[in-house]
Amino acid sequence: MNLKRLFPWFLLLVVASANGVFLENTNTPSLTLKRTLLGGFSGFFALSNWFEIEGKFQDWDELMLYAKIQSATELDPQNLFYWVNGTAILAHDHPAQNPTIDKLQSSLRAKRLLDRGLNHLPDHPVLLYEYGKLYLLKFEDAKTARSYFKQASAK
Repeated sequence: MNLKRLFPWFLLLVVASANGVFLENTNTPSLTLKRTLLGGFSGFFALSNWFEIEGKFQDWDELMLYAKIQSATELDPQNLFYWVNGTAILAHDHPAQNPTIDKLQSSLRAKRLLDRGLNHLPDHPVLLYEYGKLYLLKFEDAKTARSYFKQASAK
């Protein structure tokens, strides 16, 4: 087998993975193949993606930011740090620094990120706490927030 012919495809796969070209459904064969091919490097690419997010998120629009955070969480879905801090950036930091951003849409994206996080880390108390915080501070729904805080404290 000629490895020179396969190298451009491997490089394309690595670049696409590092740049957030992912599907919403995390159980797709395409994403499973990417994680398998990346092997131990998936954590490295997730971390390098996160460093890029931390340095530049103020300059990006919402969709680019969401794609980058989604990329980091898909590459390393068991890492709680990406889920929690991605939610905080989407719901709190990015809208605070860019007044033109629709705060409701940004909060809904943060909720969607937490939904996906709970698919990977079911009933994790920190994610449930983040749900409660999101409902209390962004959706101003104290009753729903209280139920999430109770679930988190019961774990």
